[in-house]
Amino acid sequence: MSYTNPAPPAPVAIEPGQVYASCDPRGGFLIRVVAYTPGTSRADVVDHATGKYPRSILVSALYATGTTRAGRERRTGYRLVSGPGAPDGAAS
Repeated sequence: MSYTNPAPPAPVAIEPGQVYASCDPRGGFLIRVVAYTPGTSRADVVDHATGKYPRSILVSALYATGTTRAGRERRTGYRLVSGPGAPDGAAS
C-alpha cells in the first residue's frame, strides 16, 4: 500500500495592501501588509484600522482561506479577506 500526501495548497501571493483576519476562534485584529520582499520569510504588517502597531510576522502564518485541506476551520494564523488575491475577488 502506498500513501501519498495531498498536494499542498497554492501559496498566497503576498502583496502590500492585502488585509488578513485572525483565524483564532477567540477573535483578533485585522492586519494589513505594508511591505514584503518575495522570497523572504517575513512580512511587515500593521493594524488595519489604525495603521499602528507595526510588526513583522512569518509569511507561513498567512493563508488564502480560513479552512484547512481537510475542510476544518483554521485556529491559528491569518486568512486573506481583501486585497489582491482575495478569494472573493474583493479589492481593498
